[in-house]
Amino acid sequence: MPSTLLLLAGMLAAGAPAQAPATAESAVVVHRAGAAGAWENAGIRVTPLVDDAAGVYLGRLDFAPGAKVPPHRHPESEELISIVSGEGVIMVDGRKVTVKPGDSVRIPINALHDFAVEGAQPVHAIQVYTPKGPEARFKTWPAVKR
Repeated sequence: MPSTLLLLAGMLAAGAPAQAPATAESAVVVHRAGAAGAWENAGIRVTPLVDDAAGVYLGRLDFAPGAKVPPHRHPESEELISIVSGEGVIMVDGRKVTVKPGDSVRIPINALHDFAVEGAQPVHAIQVYTPKGPEARFKTWPAVKR
């Protein structure tokens, strides 16, 4: 059975609308992709999907062919990456793994990690930080014009 994260990733990749009925009893908040803006730097576009939840960040990552994320750490946050399309190589604490659609990677708190796109196709992924915080650095990147 697919995980909720993978189902969400599939819906986002397909462009499915995020709609939910709102009632007085529901605590459902609908988040529209890109409503909070998007940022781009060195062939990487970051689109927040849920940026106001208590303790959790959910975003979409779009990597151009050849894009690389340099080695870095998140001293206080765990990161989850789920690949929607394309292929890349991720390194976590010295272990390199090729990732492709349907693969998800858990990056523990403070683990040294990086990522590089493999091949000529872009990579699309879903990213989660818990607790949120590391995504703040994306907001220093140039905003994508609508």
